[in-house]
Amino acid sequence: MATMQKELKTELEANEELEEREDLALEDARPLAEELHGVTDQSLRENLPEATYQAYFAPQQQLGGEAEQENDPAPVILSSTQVDAVVKGINSIAVKTVEKGKMEIGEYVLSVVFMDDLKAVSSQNPYKNSSLSEIAKHPDLLVDRRQLGTWVRAAAFRRKLVQAGVDCTHLTYSHFAAFFRLKKEEKQIELAKEVSRDNLSVRQILDRIESSKNGKPSNQPHKDLLKKVEDPFKLMEDKEATDLLSDPEKLAELTSGDRVDIVKAIDKTELQINKSQKFLRQAKKDILQIELGPYQEPEV
Repeated sequence: MATMQKELKTELEANEELEEREDLALEDARPLAEELHGVTDQSLRENLPEATYQAYFAPQQQLGGEAEQENDPAPVILSSTQVDAVVKGINSIAVKTVEKGKMEIGEYVLSVVFMDDLKAVSSQNPYKNSSLSEIAKHPDLLVDRRQLGTWVRAAAFRRKLVQAGVDCTHLTYSHFAAFFRLKKEEKQIELAKEVSRDNLSVRQILDRIESSKNGKPSNQPHKDLLKKVEDPFKLMEDKEATDLLSDPEKLAELTSGDRVDIVKAIDKTELQINKSQKFLRQAKKDILQIELGPYQEPEV
């Protein structure tokens, strides 16, 4: 036994990739595990890192069987039917709390900031959101500042639907977020009427929108945004563009083709940045080498 412990200790010390007291990787422990027949549990605990011991040598519990250790509960394995039921339960709570809360916040901001002016919410005036921007920047704000504007839009759009005679009783915030994937308000209203009439789920809405787009780029892609993405200096100075690119809900409103074009533009920009960075670093190093002399290695 002492010989086996000594061999194990020697093998662990010989592993140059392991730092002192670092847990042994599972793949590294596998060959050692095969050589440890007959070694006592106590010796294993003394010579192996705890994580490795637990992974390979601690008493394992069999699925569906009784726990081998006291106070070790049996794993809970849910059937697909039970998983579906849990998801429905989570969604039910979300509709009563999260979804409802977003719409209530949107209604509140619509009333106190935009003074119930529905046109102001959808206005293209760059100064329309000055107060809303200050609210979003406030350090004490507890909600997602990137989504606040979309919540207001949802509240305003719900009011427009009510005015158009659309029953919004069963429409949640997620429904409105899905409507916003269509750019034209006329199509949004048309889809909302269909959803209200046929009681469509959010998933069904998204499937219809995506199937109608068929994964093709839009006829009028966001050329200005693409140009800004390709020029990172201008991009970071453009608040409207950076706000859009940092807001998942706004990105979801674009067509699939537009999003693909943006990803391609980002890839192109990243490649240019990497090449430029490598070039500039080398130029900097050469300049410093000239200034410092041939016997000093510059730190770049």
